[in-house]
Amino acid sequence: MGILDLDLYAPDIPAMLGIAQGIAFLLTNGHAIAGFGSTYAQIGTSTIDGFPGAVIIAAGAFLVLHLMLTRTKLGLHIYAVGGNAEAAAYAGINPGRVKLIALMISGFTGGIAGLILTPGPVTQDVGE
Repeated sequence: MGILDLDLYAPDIPAMLGIAQGIAFLLTNGHAIAGFGSTYAQIGTSTIDGFPGAVIIAAGAFLVLHLMLTRTKLGLHIYAVGGNAEAAAYAGINPGRVKLIALMISGFTGGIAGLILTPGPVTQDVGE
């Protein structure tokens, strides 16, 4: 992703979706995957002391990311590059590296969302 985004200037989302779809097709040979264990099914649907597990996971991810963005050097660099990448480069920050890290963080949070949402009742036509 970093090469497509930073060197070839490909749009983030279409490039990511194309790569993800290709990897998924290779790993599954085009077949749907079903039958995850009961523990996995409880991740997004369980409750802990009356609070939905999905809310607790999301709140934890929010807290960690908020602390990272507001209390670390990386967070300051992300804000600087997001505000003006050219000025950040003049200040000695490597915008390409920071953009790649931000893209990785974005993918990680998307993975958390997928982890929460996939055990729920989802139906899909796989074109059989």
